[in-house]
Amino acid sequence: MIKVKTVKPKLLDQVRHATRVRHLSYRTEQAYVHWIKRIQSLGNGIADLTGQVIAA
Repeated sequence: MIKVKTVKPKLLDQVRHATRVRHLSYRTEQAYVHWIKRIQSLGNGIADLTGQVIAA
């Protein structure tokens, strides 16, 4: 028996697929991807932000 290794799509590919399945506009898809990239660029900074919000 041959085992096939399935690869899970990357996050941005999943977002693009989800927006297309929901028939959202291309511009909405671009905006979602843009914001995800911005949040990802923060790296660990997002954990610091959430900690401050919870502590406040």
